[in-house]
Amino acid sequence: MALALDCLERFQDARIVRIEIAERTRSDPPDAWQCDRNDARGFETCLKACAAIDCLLFLSNPGPLERDRPGDDELQLLRLAKTVSAG
Repeated sequence: MALALDCLERFQDARIVRIEIAERTRSDPPDAWQCDRNDARGFETCLKACAAIDCLLFLSNPGPLERDRPGDDELQLLRLAKTVSAG
């Protein structure tokens, strides 16, 4: 949350949309979302109101990486990248 507040102070003219991984996808106005970790199109829902994305910051919880299977954070990053590249 401190990083979000810092971004708001530094980039006062920017629209900042905060998305947190959660148990379901839902809007938490203004410009905040919860994205269902099991919803493959959750980021699409969260970002559909954004006309263009100039900058993207993805923060995750550090954890052990598994060699044969992506972790939850890696999967969410891949879903986000797919959504942004398609838009």
